[in-house]
Amino acid sequence: MKKLVTVLLAILLAMGMLPTASLAVNKQMRDGVPVWTEDTVKQYALDYIKGTDMARLFGYYDLQIRRYMPMDTFGGMLNEIAWMTGAFKGFGTYTSFEESEQKTKTHVLHLCMEKQDLDLYFTHKNKEDDWEVMAVEFVPSEKQEIVVDESANVATATDTSAKKYTETSVQVGEAPYLLSGILTLPEGASAANPVPGVVLVQGSGPSDMDESIGQTKLFKDIAELFAAKGIATLRYDKRTYTYGSTMSAEEIQNITVEEETIQDAISAGKLLAANECVDPARVVLLGHSMGAMLAPRIVSESKGVFHAMILVAGSPKSLLDIMISQNDDLLAKMEGDTLAAAKAQVDAFKAQVKALKKVSNAEDAKKMIIAGATRIGASVGVKIVQETRHAKGLAPRSSAPSTAKASGGY
Repeated sequence: MKKLVTVLLAILLAMGMLPTASLAVNKQMRDGVPVWTEDTVKQYALDYIKGTDMARLFGYYDLQIRRYMPMDTFGGMLNEIAWMTGAFKGFGTYTSFEESEQKTKTHVLHLCMEKQDLDLYFTHKNKEDDWEVMAVEFVPSEKQEIVVDESANVATATDTSAKKYTETSVQVGEAPYLLSGILTLPEGASAANPVPGVVLVQGSGPSDMDESIGQTKLFKDIAELFAAKGIATLRYDKRTYTYGSTMSAEEIQNITVEEETIQDAISAGKLLAANECVDPARVVLLGHSMGAMLAPRIVSESKGVFHAMILVAGSPKSLLDIMISQNDDLLAKMEGDTLAAAKAQVDAFKAQVKALKKVSNAEDAKKMIIAGATRIGASVGVKIVQETRHAKGLAPRSSAPSTAKASGGY
């Protein structure tokens, strides 16, 4: 996820998207392309965050850039960045440098944000009568103390100072695996006005209810955005997040996605559907990563609890097939001795996977070592056994997992 957020930011950045906060309005900002100084760069940033006269801001870009960057992209990225970084709080440090050969100047302005600070690299032509913007980059940066506090004057897309929703602590599941959760209800939801509801299901591995990765809290952000659209959400800590540290090695070894994810997701769906403020005919499952891969099975096993599903960053492939594809992609970028050594390892891995797919007994699958671990063999192997039984017209095992174990990493 960290990598995904970094890549998303880099795309926005290189295309030149978001700016920062304010000072006194400079007349140059209203009459043609301004002379870019610390003050006018800050003013540009503030105007962008506030969505002030976006066509004018877009017009400051070099003509060639405007040809390849649609206006819709320019404006739409504001919500993307605000979602990933949170509200703008103020300015940190400022520096600048010139590149005489390219005849450009770059302003480096630190933006103090709610969740993830950014360094703004604002590059423009540096000629006497040519100050067109060439690039605006936003690079994730370490936290800084605020030097100039402008937060009182900035209203970003994620400003939640006036929350239009309520959050209630709930418990999901059954003893001995009760899980802490939060029910988010939009303003106006009631028994007389039931709203749609969405259960949020995380990816692999231990994860809290917000699906926190560093300073990014994906599910918390989704809950707030859905609430703004009149949609309720229920999110909860995963079983391995709450109880993983108290589980024995044998329990960790034998837990499948049935216990780690599926059962709790269905319990959450039932709890949401039972709330009088939620329309039980409009309860939906949103699965992220492994949650998306498991979503069809969760919906199927829920026996009508979920009426639709949203798949975010999932895959129709098994974990092992994903690993093989990733390894092949890496091999394509290697050369010489490095390629030869890596290819030998990848070929050995492929042979292990091929052998696993021939296994027809779940217990034998659990004993197999794949990529130096038995857990992958146990989990994916049982899936393969289940699929084999189904193809032969045999009843599938209800406890067989769909994908990887709790310790998976995708």
